[in-house]
Amino acid sequence: MKDKIFYSGVNAIYPDIASLDLQISTNMVNVAFDRERLEEIRRSRNISVNNMAKRIGLSRSRYYRWLDNEIDLPMDLLISMQKLLVLTDYEFLSLFGQPNDEYIQVTAMLAYNALLLTEDNCLVLRDNLVKHQNSSLKNDPYLLLLDFSNLCIFYVKEDCDDEFNQLFDHLINLIFIRDIWTTIDALVLVTMAYMSPKRVFPFFSELLNILGNLKFTISSKHRFFLIFDLFCIAVNADNKKLSFESFQKLNMVSYGVNDWKMSFVNEMSHIMIDNWDDRDNAVIKLKKLVNNILFLNDKNFEEKVNHLINNYSK
Repeated sequence: MKDKIFYSGVNAIYPDIASLDLQISTNMVNVAFDRERLEEIRRSRNISVNNMAKRIGLSRSRYYRWLDNEIDLPMDLLISMQKLLVLTDYEFLSLFGQPNDEYIQVTAMLAYNALLLTEDNCLVLRDNLVKHQNSSLKNDPYLLLLDFSNLCIFYVKEDCDDEFNQLFDHLINLIFIRDIWTTIDALVLVTMAYMSPKRVFPFFSELLNILGNLKFTISSKHRFFLIFDLFCIAVNADNKKLSFESFQKLNMVSYGVNDWKMSFVNEMSHIMIDNWDDRDNAVIKLKKLVNNILFLNDKNFEEKVNHLINNYSK
């Protein structure tokens, strides 16, 4: 029997996540691709249009129509261009517009509802995504989101273990071969760590390092609470090493930020780590800390803290 889990990182990004509209607009599958930049790269490689068109199975006229934004091309042809021009994944993905806010929002809603075991909402989100499946060009974030939506369905449903495990492995492999991560990748991976902690533990340190890297473009508060989610996962699994690594990242990314929740989490995590081998003493300090805190009507956060302390004290 799965427990409902409150996702702190998602709540930090979307405090009103529970009331967001589940409908998805058609611009989810529209792709902004920098055709001019790709043409510059082709010229710099001294590859003629005729040569490139022939090698990727595209007519010269169709290539120019694509350059003029008259048509879209299937993803497999774009990937063929990537290989022909010898572009890294980072260089290739940089030609796409970054995932827009709606992508991030839908990812957050899927993660939030899956961890709360809200099957109906997950189904609505997944079915709305599927409506756009026949688009002429399905970009990378959309395809990832479609797979993630199915993973969420398999997670909340009973008797879907085989499907869940297969898709889980596929997504892990897909994300960890990337040269660069987006907010969507981070939300998906932290969700997956909640869903199946032990299967993510081999990659846990790498995930922490990427989230803690300031080159990963996300606000300090959002970064902090995604790492707090990982700290909760490690503590709930009674994994001292990963709990300590998460604790270190929490301290690093919270420096200079004034937020009552972040201050509370830092103090709570200090007590847990400093008293890891003396849980009875730690629980006394933790209960005193909680009693001195006003949670400002944030019941979800209060329940998460109490659940974490209960698991820690076992």
